[in-house]
Amino acid sequence: MKMDNFKLLNKVNSILFSTWDPIGVNSNLNLSDEYFEYAKEITILLKEGADDKKLADYLMTREVNDIGTSEPGKTIANTVWELKKMGFTEK
Repeated sequence: MKMDNFKLLNKVNSILFSTWDPIGVNSNLNLSDEYFEYAKEITILLKEGADDKKLADYLMTREVNDIGTSEPGKTIANTVWELKKMGFTEK
């Protein structure tokens, strides 16, 4: 499925907020942009054709190095599955 950059970025942001949410803020819709900077990077990775491992590694690195979650990796598999389920292709 082709998506323009804005639509892709917003979809990725939505998945990160609803599924990944390593700090547990998704019950507060006012914080829906909490992971927007990460969504930008994930969007780039998707456009570059990143595989599941590359996406998972990126999310794990963010959890461990940037966020410092107490249970890193807990939602990564589901998040990667949701990202791939979008069926994004650059072409």
